[in-house]
Amino acid sequence: MKTHLYLISLFIIFLASCSANQQSEVKPVENYYRALMDKNLNLMLAQVCPSWEEQARNDYQSFAAVSAQLKNLQCHVQSTQGKTASVVCQGKIEANYGNEILEIDLSKFIYKVIQENGSWQLCGYQ
Repeated sequence: MKTHLYLISLFIIFLASCSANQQSEVKPVENYYRALMDKNLNLMLAQVCPSWEEQARNDYQSFAAVSAQLKNLQCHVQSTQGKTASVVCQGKIEANYGNEILEIDLSKFIYKVIQENGSWQLCGYQ
């Protein structure tokens, strides 16, 4: 019985560890979109690779003059290879352009996240 409980405990620790690692990889993507909705350019830029800052600024400008909401954002790691991960998300952005509501389905993108200097950063999407 002790062996069985020990194995269950190890399995729970393993699952928690996997979840914590994936959380680190998805965090820059989730933080990026939350900062975009809050119109917080500095926080957006803190989530991205230096090579992707220009695109982040473009995204910011696209939403700066509109009212937008993030709906049901949930991200998870699709794959990891060394210090690079692919992250996919569910959810959408609803942007109000006066008489029109534009919905952007976030599940259509695969986000490239890279670990640099001990932290994960969003480095693009396709």
